Amino acid sequence: MSTKKLLYEFAPTGGGDETGFNDAVTTMFEGNTAYFLARESLQNIIDAADKYPAKAVFEMFPIKANQLPEVERLKEIFKACKEYKSHEKETVRFFSKALEVVTENKNINILRIGDFNTRGLTGDDRDQKGNYYSLMKAVGSSSKSEGQGGSFGLGKGSYFAASLFRMMFVSSIYDKNKPIFQGKLRLISHLKDGEPMQGNGSFGLAKQKPVRDLNNIPDLFSRKEQGTDFFIVGFEGAENWQDHISKSVLNYFWNAILKGLLEIKVNDLNITKTNIGELMLKYFSEEQRDTNDNPNPLPYFNAYNKSKKSGHFFEEDLPFLGKCQLYILPSDIYPSRVSYIRSSGMVIQKKPHQCMKSYAGVFICDNKKGNALLREMENPSHDKWSKDFAKQDGKVREDAKSAESALKDFVHGSLRKLSETDEAKSLYIPGLEKYLYLPGDQNPERLSSGSILETSGYSDEETGSEVGDEKDEPIEAKVPNILPVIKKQTTIDPEDTGVEPIDTVVSGTGSGGTSGKFIKKLPVGGNKKIKAIENIKYRTFAVKNKEGKEEHVIIVRGPKEISCALDFQAGTDDSFDTLKIIKATDEKGVSYPVNEGRITNLNFNSDGIIKLNVKFDTEERYALKISAYQL
Repeated sequence: MSTKKLLYEFAPTGGGDETGFNDAVTTMFEGNTAYFLARESLQNIIDAADKYPAKAVFEMFPIKANQLPEVERLKEIFKACKEYKSHEKETVRFFSKALEVVTENKNINILRIGDFNTRGLTGDDRDQKGNYYSLMKAVGSSSKSEGQGGSFGLGKGSYFAASLFRMMFVSSIYDKNKPIFQGKLRLISHLKDGEPMQGNGSFGLAKQKPVRDLNNIPDLFSRKEQGTDFFIVGFEGAENWQDHISKSVLNYFWNAILKGLLEIKVNDLNITKTNIGELMLKYFSEEQRDTNDNPNPLPYFNAYNKSKKSGHFFEEDLPFLGKCQLYILPSDIYPSRVSYIRSSGMVIQKKPHQCMKSYAGVFICDNKKGNALLREMENPSHDKWSKDFAKQDGKVREDAKSAESALKDFVHGSLRKLSETDEAKSLYIPGLEKYLYLPGDQNPERLSSGSILETSGYSDEETGSEVGDEKDEPIEAKVPNILPVIKKQTTIDPEDTGVEPIDTVVSGTGSGGTSGKFIKKLPVGGNKKIKAIENIKYRTFAVKNKEGKEEHVIIVRGPKEISCALDFQAGTDDSFDTLKIIKATDEKGVSYPVNEGRITNLNFNSDGIIKLNVKFDTEERYALKISAYQL
């Protein structure tokens, strides 16, 4: 039973800024609130672990509105907020609904998020390093230690976004037997006795102090063992909130669960390392696409569990990050993305990376110092790593630059090794043209060899040269199973030097490739005016030559019997840059003039085909962007 008066309290603005309804800390988590709530709350629970596994419970129960503490005062606050911003429709709708619920004594759902094997809300009222201060007092900061994921930074906004009243109560036991209780509200500025009040307020003792006497904590929110309970008042999760929370748990924390760092209970559903595989198959399928709006963690879960057996596991000590692992599992139905995880076991980001094969990958950094640096490189939403977030004196830190570069090289290098297992061993691949289907061909034409442009009927078995044959015969190899690199139409800028508009162009057939409608003076055998060729199509293969060096097989389709030059740009994940070409030869071994990223004096044959072997000045595998110009 309470022994001291508890009250809702808001501090005066003192003539300072007022808080509106669109509070950035809260609104950034609107939408699927249950999904965000699970992610943000669980990373804080892992950080607060006193021993492993940390345990979390999500349970919902109804109460009547009049069971809320000091409900009459709560009505007054909602009314004052509504009246103060009566000209704002969204604000009026929100507080009208809240007033209706408490005035008519309707049922209110309360979602309890409880944690166990945790430290509780540590620290006194002014201890800025304590969890209590970070949660209840600080805005835009957290009490995280090195390598931790959250510890009540901006993520606490998810608790309020999930509440009909933007209100929660927190009850905790720390240091084994010390209680602490307080309510928190993120509303809007309003008037009290004619004086403007701040929008953020609390429920507890006077002067917005927490309750630290177990006898003074309302029975509804009382806690008996170490850890913390969060009570989301007026929980607005969807009707199938259990599924949303369970899917969020599996998407973001499957690795933490597998490692034994975390166990979760969602109503009657237990999620542990012993049944997570079964639950993955219940909620997801391998065929389901993995998108930001509809994530699918199953391919990454399988990659982590199966890649070592399949021989696609990579480990390396990276500068500033220490020991890191990459698990890769090839599959034609997988998303060709890597899931990035720190030692906490939480998935931070998923990124696509090019590879000759479809795959799912998992990157993990297990080094303590490496995790501390990655935490500094993490954005406030905990869904991206970038050197740009790790700054000192306004400048990006050098260790972050090096770490980001090393991480990218490690992933790209490992994916190259994966591709090499199925690559051709020679640039010359007998019958290659048979498999060079160019999308956009409604009526496939025949190549000079007479074979149909199709992809069926090819053996995956490799064939070597005959024993005793004195000739250096090429080795026939299977064609890598990759999608063609077809680029959207581009246009040469007429503002560039030496570019003049023209009325006619040479047109190719079908879609894709590059196009343009300008004359450009190119340094090809002097200043010749040449035309950009519309709608070329092309396909590229990165393969090994006889010396084991990376080269590219280029197939370009355009207008028949036209002299041309080809310009090459290359990209990795997110940008295209000019390449330097060392050598370009055709099927007969004839070499063609090269100038940086350009090949000249080329001719489309009678079938409109150019086939080349191209060597660049680096040993990299590229996505190529090709532009063609008629001489």
